[in-house]
Amino acid sequence: HVKNTLANCRIRNTVYGDRKQLFRPITKRGVSTLFKIMAKKAKTCEHISEITNYERLEFLGDALLELLVSIHLFFLFPQFDEGRLSTFRVGLIQNHFFTSLARNLCLQHFIIYNHGPDLCSHSALNHALANSFEALMGAIYLDGGLAIVDKILSKILFYQDKQLTDIWNNLQAYPLKIQYPNSDRHLIEQVPLLKQLTRFEQDIGV
Repeated sequence: HVKNTLANCRIRNTVYGDRKQLFRPITKRGVSTLFKIMAKKAKTCEHISEITNYERLEFLGDALLELLVSIHLFFLFPQFDEGRLSTFRVGLIQNHFFTSLARNLCLQHFIIYNHGPDLCSHSALNHALANSFEALMGAIYLDGGLAIVDKILSKILFYQDKQLTDIWNNLQAYPLKIQYPNSDRHLIEQVPLLKQLTRFEQDIGV
């Protein structure tokens, strides 16, 4: 890695290019800027963290977000089939959507960059923001549980629209539960096939 090489060789000033141009007060892009940033003095005392990245939190957060979005869509649209629900879900769990949510939280101001955001491409930064948002949701889950993640997600999604927030949070009951609010166990005695399933319940410990 270039940074490690420069640090280990103790290069403090670059001889690449024109020094007057290199050390001008304005931001200069290109190789000279890269050399200037990489030639900064390394820390004299290194501290190794047990957590080297947020990929595990990102993995957890991604699964949690997909689960929560699936639950809400399932109850919000009882008239939609599996294919239509999947289409809606894809739109809500794409990276570009997570990027916009991360920007709503100003998450870009709290990310530690390797060489500074001015050297990151727009697409790379957006991808990092989406991953960071997923990792943040994973960390919140470890601290507060799924209900807290759900509550925070609803605020992030509809922070400017109370009506949509209420619709998202106040899920309607499942149609079968509305039809039989006190359970449908009484139907077992009326349907022979359901009687056979009671043995299956016993076998699996229900």
